[in-house]
Amino acid sequence: MLTGSAQARPADRATIVFDFDGTVALGDGPVLAYAEAAFALLDPARAATARTTIARVLAGQDHRWPDPYVAVASLCAEVDPAELQIAYLRSREDLARDGLGVTAPDGLAAALDRWQPHAERVLVTNSPARGTVEALERLDLATRFDQVVVGAGKPDGLPAILQTLLDGRPAHHLVSIGDHWPNDLRPALELGCIALAVSADSEPAPAHAHATSVTDLLPVIDTWLADPDGFAADHDLLGRGVS
Repeated sequence: MLTGSAQARPADRATIVFDFDGTVALGDGPVLAYAEAAFALLDPARAATARTTIARVLAGQDHRWPDPYVAVASLCAEVDPAELQIAYLRSREDLARDGLGVTAPDGLAAALDRWQPHAERVLVTNSPARGTVEALERLDLATRFDQVVVGAGKPDGLPAILQTLLDGRPAHHLVSIGDHWPNDLRPALELGCIALAVSADSEPAPAHAHATSVTDLLPVIDTWLADPDGFAADHDLLGRGVS
């Protein structure tokens, strides 16, 4: 189900929420396409510096920004926001057309199948439908999500989406998985949901579990899904305080 807003989930199932870019769709191709379209709007010298910087960001050598998309926007701070949005949408067209080399985490498709009888499987992304839908189809994941919420407006839009999905159920019956703490995890934690971080940070932001890939978090999700109440009781919030 592709929507611009979440739908309440079945009352007898837990809810698993995934981010898209950097979580379900792996690879630097999409952000590099955005960077190239955006840096073309800069003067040549500034563009060359920006390309060097984004290469360092993607290599894990520059940690000034929470993710490379934010880095691109920051490096193009002097560009009109409307033009920058056009550059981003152009990169999403590229993603729709040829996939830009994105891959899915190992084991994710099988896990989504395994969870189907027990959980509402939801993808929540700020990305538009164009590019997201086509990438999910290429990755053979399109039919494995019960809902795909595009244009979510995270972080501000995420609490309402999560509350709709919970539909009055205990917050720890929803787990949110993502690589962008301010967008994907902090809003979930503030509601009392379970947060699983895809991160290689040596000093990770707070979450109930951290791993460098979704693949390594799949067993954690299995454990949570088998007993959400027990998981919440047994797992302390790892990392620094939320605020």
